[in-house]
Amino acid sequence: MIHMMPIIIFILVSQNNTFFFGAVPENAATFKLRFQNDESEYVGGIRRGNDWVNDPQDLESGLRRIEVVFDTPWNPQPSFPTVLSRVREYTYEPPALRRKRLEQGWDAAGYVFMDTPDGRRPILRQEIELARRARDMAASVEARLRPQPVEITPDETPHLPGLSPGSPGWMRQWGGHITMALIGIVLAAIVLKKMVFI
Repeated sequence: MIHMMPIIIFILVSQNNTFFFGAVPENAATFKLRFQNDESEYVGGIRRGNDWVNDPQDLESGLRRIEVVFDTPWNPQPSFPTVLSRVREYTYEPPALRRKRLEQGWDAAGYVFMDTPDGRRPILRQEIELARRARDMAASVEARLRPQPVEITPDETPHLPGLSPGSPGWMRQWGGHITMALIGIVLAAIVLKKMVFI
């Protein structure tokens, strides 16, 4: 069991980073990309087969078919298979700049990372505010519904409204049950007598 602990810790840490980094792993290189006939700039990781392209020089070494995985985890998009010749311009993005861009992107999208029982997760600020309001409303309702404590001084006889001061006697408490049992026995005897002597 002890030899499994490093593996479990690694899995937990990598799951927490999965939410922050999204579909492009933390250790994969990202590039700022511009495509032919499109002036927009995109940021994403590049895959060839199942391998991530981590070195910009690998793009110059004759890669043809690539898959662009967009690096916007707050707004997931499907990967984009294409050929390298459609990429007009690409620039390597250093990991520190990527982390800063992701932090700003999550913040601009309205998310906050919070510790939950399942690890660190992105949660919308609006949902945090709604949860706070729900807790406050529940606390106010609970305070209104909570009965007020009754103060009893030693000089007073404790008598709460709606409760009788004495306990009922044995016959009053069990008399109804005994009566019902006797009626049941009598009815069973009548039914048996009719069935046997028909």
